[in-house]
Amino acid sequence: MDSTEPVKVSGLKDTTRVYKVNRPELIDDLYIIDTPGGRDVACKPHIVGKALESTCFEAALEAAKAINGLLNISNEESIVIEHILRAGPGYELHRAFETLKLRNSLRQVWIRPRYTIPSYRDHGDHSRRLEVVHEDFREFPSNTSITLIKPDTEATGASSEKAIREALEEAEKVGSKIEKVILYGFIARDALQLLKETAKENDFRLIAFAMEDVMELAYNKYDMTLYGLDFSYWEKFREPRKLSSTVPYEVLQDFLPDFVPGSDQPGDFSSRQSRLFDGNKWKTGIIFCHLTNSARLIRGIQSISRGEPWYHHDEIISKRLRDLKWTRVKYLPHSLLYPKETFSCIKGT
Repeated sequence: MDSTEPVKVSGLKDTTRVYKVNRPELIDDLYIIDTPGGRDVACKPHIVGKALESTCFEAALEAAKAINGLLNISNEESIVIEHILRAGPGYELHRAFETLKLRNSLRQVWIRPRYTIPSYRDHGDHSRRLEVVHEDFREFPSNTSITLIKPDTEATGASSEKAIREALEEAEKVGSKIEKVILYGFIARDALQLLKETAKENDFRLIAFAMEDVMELAYNKYDMTLYGLDFSYWEKFREPRKLSSTVPYEVLQDFLPDFVPGSDQPGDFSSRQSRLFDGNKWKTGIIFCHLTNSARLIRGIQSISRGEPWYHHDEIISKRLRDLKWTRVKYLPHSLLYPKETFSCIKGT
């Protein structure tokens, strides 16, 4: 909490707060944006589908105003949003910029880095390779300086590194240079440390706007919590391990009534969405599986948290499990569209 300081940005709602993060081991241009919508997404895994879309859009509108207010990007020569498929567009930042009309044109490019071995809640397997299965850089402007905006969940940063390097190569092909890369979304320290080196190596300025907090990544290199026990570490070693994050004091206070300690803030962000573009066609997100997996994780956290100082949060856990249960009922018919995936996610529940 001591490494954050409030920043004044004009034009924001009274409920929006922006903080500069001063952590020497991370990046110089690191900010936290706190909004009611961002907190809801982080605390309430049952916010999915259309509700997620509208909540993320509300948060993104404030983020777009903050980004422009701090960096004055409306005067930049060329702004390009790099969509990381499939989760990135769900942050709704592109729609926020278009709605606010901060500039006349906003170019968009698309890329889908994908692990060769799919997994849920396990990004620590070093045998998994990243491959690019789709890319579309046709809107890259030629012979100019580019500010690249990249909304996505940043856990290890591996997908981002791949996407940014591809964008650097494509820009060079058309005689352009990426001068700035702006990140937005749920962001972990591991990603920032990795991308800091990428920025230094390729001579661009890296700027990050983290939603709500900057997390310490769990043992499985996937879960991104505000604070609490690392359930993935417990599963592996049967020993408790506490996780923390960089968060402003006022933001932490507002989280406490709603947050389940140890829970994953973004969750399976692509599976929380109603519609996903995979590069070829639009697909429906497997929302039922996200809800099931979230309930399973929260029950696991509850089972190992007895005796911890925050055990009074048991009431919050019960409420969150009820929310997930009734939202699952709503999406049960939808799950029949994906019998194989649904069976794999409900095993052991």
